[in-house]
Amino acid sequence: MSELHLQGAALVIASADDAELGALTHSKYQIRKGVQVCAVLSDLPTVNKIVGENKGQSLGLILRAGWSPSAGFSLDIFFPSPTTIHIGRGIITDPISLKIVLGGTPQLKIIGGAFIPVEGRKEPLHFHLDLTLDALTASATGQLSAPGGWRNPFGISEQLVIGPDLALKVSIVYSTFFIQGPSGFGFVGGLKIGKVVGKMEFNIEEVPSRQLLSAKVENLDLHDLVEFANNVSPVPIARPPNVVSFHEVSLYMCPAGVTIGTIIYPAGFSFISKVTLFGINADVNVSVGSSGVKCKGGIDNFKLGPLTVRGVKEPRAMFELELTSSKQAGKIDGMIEFLGV
Repeated sequence: MSELHLQGAALVIASADDAELGALTHSKYQIRKGVQVCAVLSDLPTVNKIVGENKGQSLGLILRAGWSPSAGFSLDIFFPSPTTIHIGRGIITDPISLKIVLGGTPQLKIIGGAFIPVEGRKEPLHFHLDLTLDALTASATGQLSAPGGWRNPFGISEQLVIGPDLALKVSIVYSTFFIQGPSGFGFVGGLKIGKVVGKMEFNIEEVPSRQLLSAKVENLDLHDLVEFANNVSPVPIARPPNVVSFHEVSLYMCPAGVTIGTIIYPAGFSFISKVTLFGINADVNVSVGSSGVKCKGGIDNFKLGPLTVRGVKEPRAMFELELTSSKQAGKIDGMIEFLGV
């Protein structure tokens, strides 16, 4: 901070914003109601790098220290012309402004908005952005500006809405940001599945088609799942008796098939869950795409009256079910005994 300096300082006292001063308008600073001291500020190296204007030319930042009856004391930094930031991963901000927050540890904030491209949507999502910078790192919070949430994510279904409140999260480490972009960039919110709302996370990738949306839900019943599946699948599913409950549900949505590590996420909607049916435990992996529903999993060995089900090749019975436009079939890889036969 000792290297910072000011030039062209001016004291301005005004009774209204942008006052009409006629021939007295010889100041290059914007007029704001109240008392303010304005000056041209020497460059801030971190701001120069983030903005991408470090080409040997001064940014011409304007510092304004002001007081007004409505806002009290404020310390702001403005760019002489509209300035945006290319954050990386296809993210571009609105024209930004800077604000110095005084306190035990003063902070520099970047105020603006961010446009985030997502697959299946012509216009990018727009978030309000509040980025806080310190000596080594930066972090940001923000909210989706459009009311009602993100409708029809990835073009999967008009009936599907993420939100209504989406919170943006950004993490920046300066030492890697200028090469790799943000170390973390995504948003969190709610995803309604039937009558249940799950916690959703979305990580933003450089290639929109590789973006993956995930959600966690503790408990669902069969009616919740069927209602959700009917919203995303073109193949209608009749509402069955509500005899199945799902636990520790992990849901995924992506516009195109994505492989992360050794895990393959099919295009569309998929989920992994533990299942309880008549007190019998099972696990299931379901994918819902444009063609319909595919399901596979395993079920614990059980005996229900004269009926016994157990595994043969595996310790437990395995099953597969397919309900698509071209195929409606299922199979069980195991042994079924009825009355000892």
